[in-house]
Amino acid sequence: MVWTGAKPQGTWGHQGQGLAPTTMWKMRQQFAQAAAIRKVGGCTTTAYALTVGLHRDPTVQIRCELIESWCDLAKSDTVSPKALADTWDELRQKLEEAPSKWNRVAGPTAAVIATLTDLGWTPHEPLFWEDQLRNLWVIDPRAGGRNLEIRHAIQDTVEQRHWRRASEQYCGSGLELGADLSTCKKLLRKLRKEPQSRGLAELIFQGAGWPEARRHAAGYPVPSACRFCGQAEGSTHHHVWGCTALQEMAKEKHSTAINKSQHLEAEANTDEARMAMVFWTRGYHTSPIDNP
Repeated sequence: MVWTGAKPQGTWGHQGQGLAPTTMWKMRQQFAQAAAIRKVGGCTTTAYALTVGLHRDPTVQIRCELIESWCDLAKSDTVSPKALADTWDELRQKLEEAPSKWNRVAGPTAAVIATLTDLGWTPHEPLFWEDQLRNLWVIDPRAGGRNLEIRHAIQDTVEQRHWRRASEQYCGSGLELGADLSTCKKLLRKLRKEPQSRGLAELIFQGAGWPEARRHAAGYPVPSACRFCGQAEGSTHHHVWGCTALQEMAKEKHSTAINKSQHLEAEANTDEARMAMVFWTRGYHTSPIDNP
């Protein structure tokens, strides 16, 4: 119901006025909560990517829909190319000079300029843009295939920003270029009839665990030391790869999966591993962004 009801109602008319990043960000969190796809303390980007797809994240979808709407407007015979160019130049200058550009946005032209600027693109002209990598985009509103390429470029730009931000979250290092979630999705499908195990897997994939050190850092009145061994800070990494008490418990319970992976302990505690915590603590590979 979120994607077929709340989302269309909450974003209706945005193609005509655009939405400020702060508004879209609030929607992003609200939709994730309403759809119950994100665990408390978990990575929102990973939650979307694992469930409905990151392309349905409001901050991605709304921007793509705005660009599509702009292409439809630009190919309309009722709009003079000269008038469009003059309006574009005037609005671009006003927005560049404004302390808060979204307070000055009114209408689709200003919304497109502000959106492109937010993403690090340079909106030189109504149909001539430069992306954050200095690639030039000459837009032909009547060329459907070309416009699809532009939509994908906008989508990639937003998703890259989200993954970079996700890499700064708890146990997120290594996500700077995105994640390969194929094995995660396969496991979640396998566990669809085991809700408790599936919920635990989602918690791990999203980095939503709350070990002692994380709770302590968040202000909870608990010590940061590991409650099992007391020999180090109780982080997720320590629980998985460094806690001798948990390792002994695994041996006593004959935990095959844990015992077979212990030969990786030395590698898991290297500086290189610290730069890819998402692999060592959340269990999946990083990769260039390609999560359909």
